[in-house]
Amino acid sequence: MNPFSICVFDVNNLKKMNDKHGHEAGDQLLCEASKIICSFFSHSPVYRIGGDEFAVILIGADYFDRKAILSALRKKSVVNNKKADAVVVASGLADYDFNKDKLLKDVFARADKDMYQNKKKLKESAK
Repeated sequence: MNPFSICVFDVNNLKKMNDKHGHEAGDQLLCEASKIICSFFSHSPVYRIGGDEFAVILIGADYFDRKAILSALRKKSVVNNKKADAVVVASGLADYDFNKDKLLKDVFARADKDMYQNKKKLKESAK
């Protein structure tokens, strides 16, 4: 099996955007978030998996550059976190472990846990 990782994303402040500016603005926020994610992970499939959640299955070049790509995306979110109504995307990454993972959801769960840690850091830095 080829190596891969999963990266999950959660768009911060969607509810605030919807409440403050309406659902059309929230939809625009989701579109902008998707564009940002796709621009960073340009060689891997990106999926919207829930209301404000996205996932990427990292393969090929994106897999091998995953840590640098994720670091750059997180830096962008930190910068955007200081701006009003800017797109802030919390992110988490997990690598498939051939010896440990029986199901895809095992990898996803670790990526999701990492994403929630990143989301917490972003919220704390916004205060």
